[in-house]
Amino acid sequence: MDKMISVPYQLLVICVILCAALANGGAFHITKMYMDGDVLFTWNVNNTEGYNISITKDNAGRYWKHVNNTQYTVKNAWSYTTIEINVHRLKGEQVGTSTYTVKKKISQTGQSITLSWSSAFFPSAGVYTIYHTNIVNRSIIDVTSSGVTKMQKEKYEYHSYPYNSTDISFEIKNVSLEDAGYYAGGATSKAAWLEGGILLIVNDKPSKPTIKGNLTITVDSFLELHCSSQSHSAPEYYTKLVSLHFMWFLNNTKLTNEYNSTLRRYVSRADRNSQYSCIVKKDIVESAQSDPVQINLLYGPDTLKISPSVNKNTKLSIKEGEALGPYDCSTDCNPPCDVTWQYADTGGHVHKVNSSKNTARLNLIVNRTIILFSCVGTYNHSLKLEQNMSLIVQYLDETQAIVNGRRYPSQIVLEENKTLQLSCYGNGNPNPTIRLSKHNDVIKTLETFSDKWLNHTIERLQCSDSDTYKCTSASAGFQNKERRITVSVQCKLRLDTSSSIKTQYSAVVGEGVIPVDVPVIANPAPLQSNVTWSGPTESIKVNSAVTRRDAAANYKYNIRGSISIDNEQRIGNYTMMYNGEEIITIIIYAFNGLPQKSSGQNTVVVLGSAVGVTVGVLILTVLAAVFFLKRKKVEIIRKSILIENAIALEGIEQPSDDYAVVDKTPIDFQKFENDATIEDTDHMEMYANTAKEIPKGGKTNKKMMNKKIRKTSRPPKEVLPEDSASPEENPDGLLYIDVDFANEQENPDTDEKPVIHGDENRTDYSSVDFSKKLPAEQETRKNK
Repeated sequence: MDKMISVPYQLLVICVILCAALANGGAFHITKMYMDGDVLFTWNVNNTEGYNISITKDNAGRYWKHVNNTQYTVKNAWSYTTIEINVHRLKGEQVGTSTYTVKKKISQTGQSITLSWSSAFFPSAGVYTIYHTNIVNRSIIDVTSSGVTKMQKEKYEYHSYPYNSTDISFEIKNVSLEDAGYYAGGATSKAAWLEGGILLIVNDKPSKPTIKGNLTITVDSFLELHCSSQSHSAPEYYTKLVSLHFMWFLNNTKLTNEYNSTLRRYVSRADRNSQYSCIVKKDIVESAQSDPVQINLLYGPDTLKISPSVNKNTKLSIKEGEALGPYDCSTDCNPPCDVTWQYADTGGHVHKVNSSKNTARLNLIVNRTIILFSCVGTYNHSLKLEQNMSLIVQYLDETQAIVNGRRYPSQIVLEENKTLQLSCYGNGNPNPTIRLSKHNDVIKTLETFSDKWLNHTIERLQCSDSDTYKCTSASAGFQNKERRITVSVQCKLRLDTSSSIKTQYSAVVGEGVIPVDVPVIANPAPLQSNVTWSGPTESIKVNSAVTRRDAAANYKYNIRGSISIDNEQRIGNYTMMYNGEEIITIIIYAFNGLPQKSSGQNTVVVLGSAVGVTVGVLILTVLAAVFFLKRKKVEIIRKSILIENAIALEGIEQPSDDYAVVDKTPIDFQKFENDATIEDTDHMEMYANTAKEIPKGGKTNKKMMNKKIRKTSRPPKEVLPEDSASPEENPDGLLYIDVDFANEQENPDTDEKPVIHGDENRTDYSSVDFSKKLPAEQETRKNK
C-alpha cells in the first residue's frame, strides 16, 4: 500500500524538479531542509566538480565560498529571516539560486499558540502528517480528507477546514519547554525537515538571580558585585546562541549602561545606605528581582546634619509655648559618634538638653528667653563638630483697651454730643497690627495701625455711633486677640429722616384697621406706654407697637400705630406724640369703599341735581360718582339717567348770578403732592347757583347750569364766586354739601329720587373752590 502511495508522489517530485529546471533556463533544482537550527541546501548535478556559491543573509552581507560537493549548510539559520544561495560552476555558469525563509514564533510557558502554513498540495488518497522535531522527530497529527485520525486532543486542536485544505492551522495548548522545536508536514517522513514549516521558541523566566561580593568596604574605593542566574528556554540551539541581559538597580533605581553580570562601581560617602539588586532578561522574559544587598561603608565624620534641615544663615521662628522639634542631629560617621543638644538663654547660661550615640533628638517647649540651640558631635574623643540654630520666639499678648480713661470696660454709656476717646494696645513679637472696628452684623473697620498703640477719637457722639467696638491685635500665625467694648449713645426719640416716611393714607370707612409706620431713632428703646395719638375725635382707637428695624443698628426702631376707621368721624389728621412731644402728623382720607381705578376701565359720572327752597338761598350742586362697571348695560343705564337729570334742570329761572364749581371726584382719587400720579379719570364739572329763588310755574331756566364732561389726569377744582353762600365746614377741614335729588315741580312727588344701582347707603364728599370765576360760556347763556 505504501508503495502505491509513494509512486505518484515520486512522480510529482520529479515533475516539480523538471519544471523548476526549465523555469530557470536549464538550472537544476535546489532543495532546502531545516536541520536542528541549520539549513541544508542541496542541488542535484554532477558532484565530481567544484562550485562557487554566494550566501546572502537578510539581504545584506553577501559572501562567496568554494565547495567541492553539491550541498552547503548555513549554521544558526534560525537567527535570520531570509537566506539566499547562488550556485555557479567554476566556469561561471549558474547552476541555480534559491531563498529560504525562516518562519518562527516565540511563546512563553503556560500560554497557547496557533501555528499555520501553506502546503504545496494535500494528498487526495493519503494522509497528511504534521511533525514536531526537537531532540527527536515525532508525528503529532494525522489528517485525511475526511477528518483528523490522530491527535492528542488535550494538547492540540486542528483548525483547518475542509480537512483537505492546503492552509494548515492548529493550536498548541499550555505551551511548555518540551513543545519548542520545528513543526512541518507532508505525506512522508522527509516532510518533517522540508521548507515551509515553523520554528517555535519557548521562553520561561530565568531563575531568581543572586548577588555576591565584598559588602564591607572603605569609602572612596571600588565596589565589585556579581549577579548570576540560570536560563530556561528551548530549543537548546536557541539557548546556546542567545545571551542573557543584566539590569542593575541602586535603591530600586535602574543604573544606566550596566548590562554585564559583574558590577564595578566607585563608592563615596553618599553610598553609606545604598542597596543593590539585579534582574536577568532573556528576549522579552525577565526574571524576578534579586534580594537587595546593602554595603557596610566605613567612613569618618564629615559634617553635622540636622533633620529637618536648617539654614545656617537664617534664624528659626517659633511661637512661645510650642515644642521645638523634633530635630535629629547626626554626625554621619561609621562607627557612631557622640551627639549632644544644648541651648543658651538671654542670661548667657548654657543648658544641656539631650545626648546620644550617632543621633540625638531635640524636642523642647520654648519661651521668649531662649536665643540659641547647638548640636555638638564628637568622634573618638578628639574631633568635635558644632552647628548652631538661632531662634526668634514669637508671641502675642492679650489686647488692652482704654475708653475715656477707663481700662478694660466692657460697656460704656454716653450722652449724645459727648466725646469718645478709645485707645487699643497690643504687645507681641513682631509688633502686631492694631485694628479698631465697629462689629455688629456689618463689620466696619475704623482705623488700622502697625504699632503697639492705636488712638481713636469721636468729638461729638451721635446716636448712630452706638455699636460694639472691637480692638484687635493681629500677627501672622497667631489667633487674633480681641477686646470688645459696647458703646451706648443716649439720644432723644426723633424721626429717622434717612428712611421713607409716609404721611398720607386712604381708608374704607368701617372696613379694617390702617397700619401707620413711623421710623424713629432713639436710645434707649422707645417704650410703648409713652406713645400717644390724637385724632379727629377725642375718643380714638390707636394701638401702638415698637419694633427694631435694623438688627445692625440698635437705635433704629419702628412705631406702628393701628388706627381703626369704623365711622366717618375717624377720617382726618392724626398726630403721634412721645412723652407728650409731637413727633409726626399723618392724614387719612376716605376711600368710600371703592377700589382704586385701573387703566382700561370706564368710569361713569352721574350728575344729580336738586332744588331746595329756603329763605333767599338756593343751593344747586351736582354730584359725580365713579363706578367700575362689569357690564356694558349698566354703563348705558347710568348715562341715560345723567342726561335725563340734566335736561330737567335746563330753563329754571334764577334771579341771581351767584355760581359755585363743585368737584365731585372722590377724595381718595384726588392727587396730592406726595402721592403717585393717578391715571385719567372720567369726571364731570357742574356750575351750581347758590343764591336763587324757587323757579316759577315749574319752568326751567337754561341759564341755571352748564354741564360739560371731559377726561383729565387730575381731578379739576370747581369754583364758587366769592359772594356766594359759604358751605358748612366741619372741624376736619372737609366741605359737606347736602344734595336733594328731587325732580322738577311738574312731578307732584318732590321726594322721589332717581335710582342709581350700586349707590345705596353711600355718602359723597365734594370739594368746593370759591376762587374760580364762571366760564365765558355760562355768562353767554345768562345774557340771553
